[in-house]
Amino acid sequence: NCSANGQCNTATHECQCAAGFGGKACEISLRQLNYTEQVTASGSFDYQYWVLPPVTEQMLAGNVEIIITASMESAIYTHHLEARPAILLAPAPSDDVFPTAHNYTHRLVVDADGKSRTLALCPSQLVQGNWKLAVYNPMPTYPLDYTLTVTKVANCLNNCSGHGEC
Repeated sequence: NCSANGQCNTATHECQCAAGFGGKACEISLRQLNYTEQVTASGSFDYQYWVLPPVTEQMLAGNVEIIITASMESAIYTHHLEARPAILLAPAPSDDVFPTAHNYTHRLVVDADGKSRTLALCPSQLVQGNWKLAVYNPMPTYPLDYTLTVTKVANCLNNCSGHGEC
């Protein structure tokens, strides 16, 4: 029944998800993450998904970097455990594409120690279109606190050769 987050198309037997939901059965909650917006969240979960602002052709032509900064904390993740939380990022050409621990384009492993980690994506690593970000907790029965920020940084070639402003 589309997880009560959409309508079933009786002709195709496929869900048409309401805004903010995705997946084949509209079971995945999606939240918009805007540039420079800092998100702080916590809880016991496997994945939490975020939709980034689209990467435009103009951004790629303008030499723009996307920088993801994340920190995580949890009482359960000790230095003895090999499992670590991660930020997973992937282009999403359609609404049913979500990054998972087995299917991602970029990954940032974040030690659960409260220290900030960054992942910088240069224009050659980006593709035009929509991107989704997942916060992955490999031990989903244990709570994880995280802070997440995505920024867009424009870089000018040769600093405009000293004849302009970036």
